[in-house]
Amino acid sequence: MTTISGPNKTKARKKHRCDYCQYPINPTDIYLRSTHTYEGDIYTWKSHVLCDEIAQKLNMFDRCDEGLTCDDFIEEIKSEYSRLDPEGDKTPPKADFKDYLDFVLSHHLNIE
Repeated sequence: MTTISGPNKTKARKKHRCDYCQYPINPTDIYLRSTHTYEGDIYTWKSHVLCDEIAQKLNMFDRCDEGLTCDDFIEEIKSEYSRLDPEGDKTPPKADFKDYLDFVLSHHLNIE
């Protein structure tokens, strides 16, 4: 993977999807946008600022050779959640990925 431009902070004019967590980036949200090439293909990567921050903080990019994918990001967040809550005491009933992500973000980035 080669980065052509970015990441640049951009204000969303329409709804997008975060390429890390797959949750929406809503109009007026500030998000990161970058352009890359991989095996001859050009693509644009869009992400929540916080998803990028937690990926940086947890050194996720150091554990992938060809760039951090959505699947890698989700796996890393779930792994970090398990490390922070090994007994599952803080796991809400019927937890989904958003619960894990919010917990990890609040722990590492002091976000409530």
